[in-house]
Amino acid sequence: MKTKRVLYTLAICGSLTLLPALAGAQDNDNYFTVSGGIGWAPDIERTVGNGSRNATIEFESPYGLSAAYGRTIGSWLRLEGEFSFIKAEIDEVTGHFGQDTDEVGRDRFYNMMVNALANFENSTDFTPFVGGGIGAVYAQHNVTFDPDIVDNIPAVDSNDYDWALGYQLMAGVGWEFEPGMTLDVMYRFFGVESRDYTQDNVVASDVELDPTYIHMIMFGMRFAF
Repeated sequence: MKTKRVLYTLAICGSLTLLPALAGAQDNDNYFTVSGGIGWAPDIERTVGNGSRNATIEFESPYGLSAAYGRTIGSWLRLEGEFSFIKAEIDEVTGHFGQDTDEVGRDRFYNMMVNALANFENSTDFTPFVGGGIGAVYAQHNVTFDPDIVDNIPAVDSNDYDWALGYQLMAGVGWEFEPGMTLDVMYRFFGVESRDYTQDNVVASDVELDPTYIHMIMFGMRFAF
């Protein structure tokens, strides 16, 4: 746990120290980008107490929004600080006692990332790029589910937050349709490490969620200045 907290602190500090460096630039190598997209997320395990009661969470299609401020260095490297938000509605919770449940809930991820991207310049207006990022994630787990067939088991209600380490990989193409204006289309893989929460339940209150992986198709606009 101590190692994880150190990593989160380093990620936050990296995000905060990158932005002043970017802000010091004075030419049109600076850029600002906004993007949004939708994707899918594999099921994850939800472990309660000593691990004797597990449930599987199935998500609906998650969606996300992001804003980033960056700088192009040389002819191919881009560095940026990004804040993004991802929401994944919970479609179904099964397990714990082997029964179906009536459920409602969502996981939300507030992400502070430092990204590095490589452009592959060519003679066309279309520039492929790849990149990756790392940072801190403030993750909310908000779920209520009620076992249908076990009368003496109370409804589970969890609405808690935890910090976790996040990372992402990106690949896409940018189309500069006007000078200083680029349309980006990209695939993004987003991962967040396991998180610990508490829930309102007389059986067990400690909850651990497995790492979450989200695949997204993103569309964005990049403005150079």
